[in-house]
Amino acid sequence: MMEKRVVKVSRNSCKRTEYKGVLWITEYRKFKASITEKGVRHPCGYYKTAREAAMARDLAIIKFRLDPKKLQILKSVNHEQNTLNV
Repeated sequence: MMEKRVVKVSRNSCKRTEYKGVLWITEYRKFKASITEKGVRHPCGYYKTAREAAMARDLAIIKFRLDPKKLQILKSVNHEQNTLNV
C-alpha cells in the first residue's frame, strides 16, 4: 500500500523583496509579481529575478491603465513621456 505524502507549506515560504508586489516563492524558487487594484488581484507571473518581476508588474500597470504612481522601475520612463506630451 502506498503512503500519501503531504507537503506542508509554511508561512515563511513567501518572502518580501525590495519591490512592492513582488514576492520570493520558496516552493517554486522564483519571484512572483502581482498587482491589487480595487480589491482585484492581477497576477503577472513568475520570474527568475526580482527586477524582472518588478518590470513585468510595471508593464501590467501600463497595460491595464492603472494608476501610474504604482510604477517602480518604469517610473522615470513614464515621467519622461508625460513631459514630452505637454
